[in-house]
Amino acid sequence: MLALLRCLLLLLLLLSAACRGASTSDSPPAAATNEPPLSLHVGDTAPDFSALSQTGYSVSLSQFLNQPVAVYFCPDPGCGALTTELADEWLRLKQRLSMILIVVPGDYNQNRAFSSEHELPLLLLTDPDGQIASRYGVAGGTRAGTGPGERTGFLIATDGKISRIFDNPSPTDHVRELMPPEP
Repeated sequence: MLALLRCLLLLLLLLSAACRGASTSDSPPAAATNEPPLSLHVGDTAPDFSALSQTGYSVSLSQFLNQPVAVYFCPDPGCGALTTELADEWLRLKQRLSMILIVVPGDYNQNRAFSSEHELPLLLLTDPDGQIASRYGVAGGTRAGTGPGERTGFLIATDGKISRIFDNPSPTDHVRELMPPEP
């Protein structure tokens, strides 16, 4: 009986060591707090989220990762000229992107009205309490280190990692920046 207990203990120690070895990575472990990161960088994993769109359905980032996804945080409902420019270029952009998600602090009714008025093929997502923006290190549509009221965009690759960050993208020039390079 004692020999059997020793064998089990040895097996548990070996399994524990194997699990520790398998879980190591090049990056340090995440802090065990619920605090959001202060800012995200190119190469970081984009936090997944779910939010109500102007269509009345809840969507998540992960459901669009079959191709790169563009996610924008805007300080005002609809994001104005940037959204309409992206919508105008959607036929060209959709060849390379699965979707453009625009996260705004407004509510469903504001997003629905703006989308209907401009006939948007893009998704406007509500973030009334700022939880999604906070997870991305964005306050009121603006990342730390940028000016107040500026919008922020993230291009997220199919592996869920951030491949580009756009601080205050210009509505007129941004489509060229957004197009990922040909594979």
